[in-house]
Amino acid sequence: MRFSGNIAAKIDAKSRVFLPASFRREMESRLAASLTEGQEMPPVQLYLRRDDYQNCLLVYPAEVWDKEVAEVRARLDRCDPVEQDLFRSFVMHTESVEMDPQGRILIPKSLRTEIGLGSEVKFLGLDDKIELWPAEALDKPRIAPDDYRRMLQEKMTGKPLL
Repeated sequence: MRFSGNIAAKIDAKSRVFLPASFRREMESRLAASLTEGQEMPPVQLYLRRDDYQNCLLVYPAEVWDKEVAEVRARLDRCDPVEQDLFRSFVMHTESVEMDPQGRILIPKSLRTEIGLGSEVKFLGLDDKIELWPAEALDKPRIAPDDYRRMLQEKMTGKPLL
């Protein structure tokens, strides 16, 4: 599953937002491919959580969330109380939501409040997950263009920009 794009949207008065059409199609086609003949299409299941490093929400399709949780769980010792608390913290503020037939998801008030998400938002497709940002947070570059080019060249070639 691959998501890409920076797409503006609005959260309505009932705290619902339409997922971008390209993102919906990607999730629905993956879900449809997993069904057996004659099986009815279930609603798309998503998981929302606050990003640990940025002031945005992460939107995970169910299969991506399941893999992420399994990977974190596999790295942590269930018999170590500190690692158990780390795992609890990882999953504690995650909300499960279903996409409705119109392609909307409900953004829980607790998560909206936590990151200051108003009615103007942007979806940012980021590989196998989606970020949901306050619109103004993505209106300016996250990294200055010259720094971006230098950093990308260094990462991709292992050589500093001349």
